Amino acid sequence: MKAAETEGVYKKACRKRRLRPNQPELEEWHSRLKGHDLADVEQAMSEWDADTSLDLRGQPKSKWLPSAIELANLAAAIAEKKLKLAGPVDLLYWRCEGPQSHRWVAYIGRSVDNAETRICSWCGAAARVETRRPDGE
Repeated sequence: MKAAETEGVYKKACRKRRLRPNQPELEEWHSRLKGHDLADVEQAMSEWDADTSLDLRGQPKSKWLPSAIELANLAAAIAEKKLKLAGPVDLLYWRCEGPQSHRWVAYIGRSVDNAETRICSWCGAAARVETRRPDGE
């Protein structure tokens, strides 16, 4: 997602909840969501808004603005569902080349270009595929 797209989704979510946008939170959203598709993030936001489960205070969870991590996790789950429906996939394990060696896993369609390299969403370092399992086994 581009910064302008993230800003649009963030401001729309704030307006809906009558919150004043703040720059540090917007930057956190952008850093966490930059690797996601706009359509997936918008669908994740719609799912968050439609959620009727209650939080610890007994309030509907959708009343609150989701954190960047919560929204990124929802968007990733949506992207994974779409991918599994689209055809054959591989399960890839990445490791970032940064000082903390972050690791993460994702299903990637075999037809996806540049699946071997990614940017780590935590530290911004390059990441390489550590393991690939065909058909998500």
